[in-house]
Amino acid sequence: MRTLLLCLIGCLGSAAEAPPLSAIITYTQRVETPDGMTRTTVFKERLLRAPGQVWQERVLPHRPKPSPEAPEHLHPKDLGVAARHLTRSGTGALALEFVHPDGIRIHAETRDFPEVGFDGSWAAAFHILDPARLAGLKPLLQSPAQPAPEGAQWLGTEDQGQYLRVLWSTRWELPLRIEAGSKDGRRVNLTEVQPGPLPAALPWDRLKGLPEKEYTDLLD
Repeated sequence: MRTLLLCLIGCLGSAAEAPPLSAIITYTQRVETPDGMTRTTVFKERLLRAPGQVWQERVLPHRPKPSPEAPEHLHPKDLGVAARHLTRSGTGALALEFVHPDGIRIHAETRDFPEVGFDGSWAAAFHILDPARLAGLKPLLQSPAQPAPEGAQWLGTEDQGQYLRVLWSTRWELPLRIEAGSKDGRRVNLTEVQPGPLPAALPWDRLKGLPEKEYTDLLD
């Protein structure tokens, strides 16, 4: 527990100290409707992070082929298949852009963050879960079905019929698994993270020279 607390203090002090990594994140949501139906949604994203850089993109089994007309006909809905590239300067200033599969960079100003689904939190983007939220969780006396690997610990909380369980890795400084939902089982949200080393070729090193647009251009 003492090791975890020391790591938490370090995470809050400087996200740049967390190790670079590449990870596959699997999101699963299961909802039971009032009419007795169960709807399950599953998708995956690829995350790459390094000091001052976070890249996140949807894993598309059938990625759309580049279209010659796309540069003139992009709309906000097209950002769903675009990679999100977030950078932070030495002064803490954030810059956000999207990179469309057609090879187009779309810059979003700070005023656009709510419109594009970014809450403005570097810590949440870099760590998947803001380490500050760990302060409100307690070590679980009994581990859930999945045991904690070396260098990780289960934390959790329950309140008003809702639960949250986090398997936090002190090695990677991010959650390996997040379980949340209602205790009656009608709503379940599961996030699974498989971290690994960064690849030799980084996507943000291939952006120079690509055509650029502003997010507001997509609103025309």
